[in-house]
Amino acid sequence: MDTKIIKIAVLCGLLLLASGISRVGSNDIAVTTETRTLSATVKTDAEWVPVNDIGIDKDIVVGLKLDDYIFRNYTDGKRIATLYIGYYGTATAVGAAHDPLVCFPGQGWVVTGQQTGILHLPGGGEQDVNYSVLTATKGEAREFILYWFQSHGDTASGTVKQKINTLLQKFRGKRGRNAFVRISVPIGKNGADEAYKSAVKFLESFYPSFYEFIRA
Repeated sequence: MDTKIIKIAVLCGLLLLASGISRVGSNDIAVTTETRTLSATVKTDAEWVPVNDIGIDKDIVVGLKLDDYIFRNYTDGKRIATLYIGYYGTATAVGAAHDPLVCFPGQGWVVTGQQTGILHLPGGGEQDVNYSVLTATKGEAREFILYWFQSHGDTASGTVKQKINTLLQKFRGKRGRNAFVRISVPIGKNGADEAYKSAVKFLESFYPSFYEFIRA
């Protein structure tokens, strides 16, 4: 088949997907209440315990169009992991979350080492997490960031795939629950590899409870 024809077909397909996502979002009813909250539902195993919650200014909550969020520090006695989840109860605000590749440099951080990967969790299949990682540096502070975009039970390392996942979930009769999830771990003297291991351990600790929350 002619290469030009193939390119046109792919472009048309992407435009149709974008149109479908737009229609799905516009037909959603905004969520004003939830029977459960992230703060009460997201739990960790005994290895990681919560330290404190971090507040977010109301203007930022409105700007990000959040239906709910959790922003909390945890520790295992040796390491600190910070969890942020921005939750959206319908597909209306899918894509409202800010990718760290954009928002971190905007706050003065230097971002390096961006990569993507997949973490195979014990639950298997849908519980596998497709993620992105990067290193953020600001002055003396160095953070290892592991994040992904969730749509119902599906995960994506970027926003485009998340929008496609959300559209597919709507076609399956789901209401379009989606979220942005970020784990931050300080990079200490043992380097980014050790921080990555800590981030993965923490992910394995809290993800089962979050997975059940967003699939409800």
